[in-house]
Parts: sequence; C-alpha cells; structure tokens
Amino acid sequence: MKITWLGHAGFRIEIEGAVLLVDPWLSGNPMFPAERRAEALEGATHVLLTHGHGDHASDAVAIARERGDPRRRHLRPDVLAFRA
Repeated sequence: MKITWLGHAGFRIEIEGAVLLVDPWLSGNPMFPAERRAEALEGATHVLLTHGHGDHASDAVAIARERGDPRRRHLRPDVLAFRA
C-alpha cells in the first residue's frame, strides 16, 4: 500500500491494483502544486468523497470527466447539490 497526501484532506491510496482518491480537492488548493495534477490522477480507479464541501469535493466531477469513467457513481445529495 502507498499513501500520498494531496494537501488539505486529500489522499491518493494505491492498494492491490486500485487507486483511490479521497477528497481530491486539487484546483486552487494552496497545499497542492498544480503541476502534480496529472501525476495525482494517473490510474485513478475510484473517488471517495467524505462530504460535499468545496474543499473536499470541488474537483470530483471534473476528475470523473477527465478519467472518462462510465462506471456508476453513488453520490450523496449534498455532493450532487454542490455540482450545480
């Protein structure tokens, strides 16, 4: 297992062939260098959001679009509301 801090509450967890992004607030995060975005997203298989605040969820929709991942997503109502 490899765990990488992505600034604030964000983490990248690599385990058993999966790459989990937890609360991946990357854009505008003062603790995350923008030039590391591609590296942080590389091979991501799952995104986990603990709640829908911007400092946890603001990049989730963009990441899903960038990854082109058609798999089903289960989003809490507060996360869905944040997209609007």
